Amino acid sequence: MLLANTDSLGIAKQAYILNNTGNGSSSGLDAAINYQLGFKSSKNRLLTLSYKYSYAPNKQFNDNLFSSRFNYPLAVFPNYQQNNDAGNRDHTLQLDYADELTKQVSIEAGAKAILRNNYANYYVDDQNPVTQQYVTNGSLTNDFNYHQDILSVYNSYQLKVDKWIGKAGLRLEHTGLSADFTSAGVNTAPSYSNLIPSVSIQRSFQTSSLNFGYTQRIQRPGILQLNPFVDRSVPGFVNTGNPELRPELDNTFELTYSNFAKNAINIGLSYAFSNNSIQNVSSLLTETVNGKKDTVTYTTYQNLGTNKTLGLNVNTNMLITKKFTLSLNGQVNRVWLSGTFNGNSYSNDGFTGNAFGNMQYKFGSGFALSFNAGYFSGNVNLQGSSSAFVFNQYLLSKEFFHKLMTVVLVANDPYKKFNTFTSNINSADFAQNSSSQNYYRSLAVRVNFKFGGLNKDIKRNEHGINNDDTKNGANKPATTG
Repeated sequence: MLLANTDSLGIAKQAYILNNTGNGSSSGLDAAINYQLGFKSSKNRLLTLSYKYSYAPNKQFNDNLFSSRFNYPLAVFPNYQQNNDAGNRDHTLQLDYADELTKQVSIEAGAKAILRNNYANYYVDDQNPVTQQYVTNGSLTNDFNYHQDILSVYNSYQLKVDKWIGKAGLRLEHTGLSADFTSAGVNTAPSYSNLIPSVSIQRSFQTSSLNFGYTQRIQRPGILQLNPFVDRSVPGFVNTGNPELRPELDNTFELTYSNFAKNAINIGLSYAFSNNSIQNVSSLLTETVNGKKDTVTYTTYQNLGTNKTLGLNVNTNMLITKKFTLSLNGQVNRVWLSGTFNGNSYSNDGFTGNAFGNMQYKFGSGFALSFNAGYFSGNVNLQGSSSAFVFNQYLLSKEFFHKLMTVVLVANDPYKKFNTFTSNINSADFAQNSSSQNYYRSLAVRVNFKFGGLNKDIKRNEHGINNDDTKNGANKPATTG
């Protein structure tokens, strides 16, 4: 990466070339089990106990060497190495009960506990210009542990009258936090409780249905957004989280049309808004490093302003032949953002969306060939936007042991080595454009097992664990290319 700072006349004030080489590894494990208890007196009465364990470690190493320095002294800005060992361990336990009180009225109730443990051990080693040895820089070292215990109970009722179905429910959640940010000297984080309502009305037709609903959805800040460690690993850029972030409450209205004919299709129109939106914001900050003043781009997260989204989504599944299937789904959103940061008012709007397609052909003897392709637009942020992302994927699968085991060979983006991302920031103090290249081409092997069976007289389990309560934080602005 070549970086040069110039004044208003275009005269270079500082310049250098940064050669960044590194390697990393990431893996993931999800293990889940559901136990369903049926009742002879009523096949619609079900008690389901579910457990899920998730583990996702991630390790990364980078070696950063400077060359062609101009007004960028080695004594102040040495070569350095970065090491990051991060990941998460989640335990989830869920109990669901469903019963039909009368032919018109049914009830669902349950409880859920998510025990979430995230960790990040990060340190930087600076190279001594005299001895050429690497020494750990204590100011760029972080030992971070974050425990999030979420306890919730819910109750909902459903009423059927002819071809109409109405449903209403409440969910009470309490989130207890225990945060230990050793390097930042922080060992507490605010706990909070939320009461989340939902209501829907559905009208059924012969082969279709129309549904209108309102729900309030909680989006908890993720680890990237919470961790207060100050990351100065890229010269000129400072990134940090905010442990005092509150959860984002999204209010969503949805109108959905579904057709259940041979080639099923779903069309949905939605409007969502949040008044405490979590936003990624940047500002200029002057700081002193080893006695030398330097102006950096300081990026963090804040609960500020409003986020309004009007969306349209369409998905369909088509059975072309008995062996050949095609599915398509897409979504387009119009986003409006506004908020106040550092005394300045910002607003931004634009379109976001995604499109995904899948084709699968089933051969004989349990073989199947699939092709996936997708497009994801960039984000619209309060102070800027980011670029789009396109991918393709090939899958070859084989079933064994009467379909109890499936082995899948996966190739992701085999035609290109990198994906290039660009982003821009426009604030009251500065404008910034950046780009980065990330590896995406990969090969993988997946193995799926199925155990046990289910009595045909018992209604199949409709419950299971789906932890989608964490907001996906936007990646920090790209600063290398």
